[in-house]
Amino acid sequence: MRFSSLPAIAALAVLLPAAALASSDDAWVEFGKQVSAQCLKAVGKTVQKPAILIDPYGSDNFGIAIISGTSPGSDTKIGYVCIYNKQSKKTELGSELLME
Repeated sequence: MRFSSLPAIAALAVLLPAAALASSDDAWVEFGKQVSAQCLKAVGKTVQKPAILIDPYGSDNFGIAIISGTSPGSDTKIGYVCIYNKQSKKTELGSELLME
């Protein structure tokens, strides 16, 4: 009896990309959590009630987020662009932006 490996190869071709995609999705979720935590830490108390919008993939070298909220002690809506370096894990904020 002769065994054909074609069905096994076909099954692997279907299953392996799905497994890789799942781990990639998990990695991107974890990356988003890192960007969120570091950007919120960087903005500190300069924004009250901060909301964060994260670019889910960033660029080749950076994670990118926009943090918005109100200025402490007022109802003025402000925001910051946050850049997270993927290699060094350092975070930088742009200047305060008036969001009105």
